Amino acid sequence: MKKYIFIFLSLLAFTAIKANGQKRAEIKLYNSAIENGDMASFQKFLAKYPESVFSAAIQNKIDSLVTVANTTQRSIALATEIFAGYEYNTFLAAPFRKENVEYIFAVAYTVSEQGRVLRNIILQENASGWEQTCICDTPLYTNDENLDIFRFVSDTLTPVEIDNELYFEFTYMNSSDKTNPRTKWKNENAEVIFNLYPALGAATPYNAMFAGEMTDSITIEGNCMEAVEPGNGSAPQMDFLLQQMRNSKNLVPFSNERAAQKNAISNWYQRNPEGASDLTFIAINEDNPIVALYKESRYRDSSNSYSAALVECMQTTLICVYVNETSQYLLVWCEPAVDKDDIKAKYLNTIYFEGNGSLVLYYDQDRKMIKERINIPARKKQ
Repeated sequence: MKKYIFIFLSLLAFTAIKANGQKRAEIKLYNSAIENGDMASFQKFLAKYPESVFSAAIQNKIDSLVTVANTTQRSIALATEIFAGYEYNTFLAAPFRKENVEYIFAVAYTVSEQGRVLRNIILQENASGWEQTCICDTPLYTNDENLDIFRFVSDTLTPVEIDNELYFEFTYMNSSDKTNPRTKWKNENAEVIFNLYPALGAATPYNAMFAGEMTDSITIEGNCMEAVEPGNGSAPQMDFLLQQMRNSKNLVPFSNERAAQKNAISNWYQRNPEGASDLTFIAINEDNPIVALYKESRYRDSSNSYSAALVECMQTTLICVYVNETSQYLLVWCEPAVDKDDIKAKYLNTIYFEGNGSLVLYYDQDRKMIKERINIPARKKQ
């Protein structure tokens, strides 16, 4: 028995020595990073020990190197007034001071031979007034050329100093006001781009994109389009932008429920050309929110083989059918939802079965009754 106890204690001691060895290496690198006090050392530690108990302390040190710094006595209002004379309609401008020289930094949206660009202009004050010392065009950051509406999200340019380099932070958004003529869906896609531009144009500009769909006037569901993670060997400028993105309460991850609804409806429209009599039904999983709406609908009817319900979802009137034989839910019909109080509109009032497989679609329009039919077994519109 004593022999087994001795072996157990030996193994325990060996494990402790090994763990302490790893800990000593971690502590040594931590102490070295704190002693050096620079961004490279902090990034090196986080890259090697991302789950360390010291990670929060190191991240605080990184954050302390990112400061808001601007010693100019000029106001943003004055800088904006001065730059307004350069005849750009959409721009942001801010003053800054460097080595006892006053500057105005501006970024303007414009269209050039390169297409849509952000133009960075720097004005320097001298004895005779303001002289333009730098002008640089950067193509607009976008993954979707259909998003042709540009606007600045930021009201002002914010000065930020990272690694002893002065940058200006700002955010802009690409969106669209176009509507799909068939679904009547507005193009809700949007891109929000976070930017850091060097104050004197000497360093590299940085940007990071969040892309998704607008669910209301202020909220976008989507995800970050950058392939880097903060603290994983990325540049501190990118870390700053990604953290700003994460701190934005109006940018949220995609809703799985909303995506499932939209994918099913979009798939139906893609598979069924307008006016076609032969229909393609779209099978949907029971966990799709459309099925929950089907079960809650007051406008429903059943036959021996099928149950059907009229549902409104995402500005769309749709018909969901349950097939008894296969225990399957099918999306059989979609059309843009209309206002039932608009007597000129063709409004799908209710549905009911004639026989086992013929589903009647009962419409009201201009005080007249219109009946159309879907033959479910044949998958035809009549």
